[in-house]
Amino acid sequence: MSLDIHIMPIWRFWAGEYTTAIERFSESTGMPLSRVGRPKALYDELESRQLAKGVRVWIEQRTGITNAWDDDGDIAFSEQFQFEAIHAVRAYAAHTESSDTPFDIIGDFHESRALRRVIAGVPTEFPHLIHHEDNQGFYVPIDFERPLKLMGSPPTVGSAVQLMIELANLRTGIGDFPDYIQRQNGQQDDEPHPGMAWVKHGIAFLYHVCWTSVQTRLPIVFDG
Repeated sequence: MSLDIHIMPIWRFWAGEYTTAIERFSESTGMPLSRVGRPKALYDELESRQLAKGVRVWIEQRTGITNAWDDDGDIAFSEQFQFEAIHAVRAYAAHTESSDTPFDIIGDFHESRALRRVIAGVPTEFPHLIHHEDNQGFYVPIDFERPLKLMGSPPTVGSAVQLMIELANLRTGIGDFPDYIQRQNGQQDDEPHPGMAWVKHGIAFLYHVCWTSVQTRLPIVFDG
């Protein structure tokens, strides 16, 4: 299964002013559209802007950061991404904290016992990676220590800066492999282990998304 990951003004997301991967595919092929997952938000622009401003003010008050990010402008990034890759990176992160043995999981990463222990409350050095809903929520391009539950309940708001640091720490322990741009240009990764192939793919993609978010000062939106 997949979800869409966008880097965009939050108000545009809540107003439904964007296209998903399946919408773009439908338009290019003429095939009927069938959206899977949550319905696309369709607030009017004024209400969407007010909601987005409220989120930014709420986060600024809790982090002490003012003028936290832009909520205007164009969509900077919009691609589909596999749940399997996200789960693989999370499982790998949890594994590195609890075991010195090689990572040997090849599928069903979300069922990893190490990952389940962290989700259940075991402390982790990767909170922004692991403690985030799979198919909803945001990462914003500012630096704060722990993920926040928006207004005390889902969705989760994470720090794109901290997620990028967590991913960089994971990558250091793996060694060199193609980043997102190199992969887009056709460079192949010769990783023989299918589980680690998912991990590398996930780290490369998510790191690029975080970097783009910080550079554009726009939030990352999980849409699934």
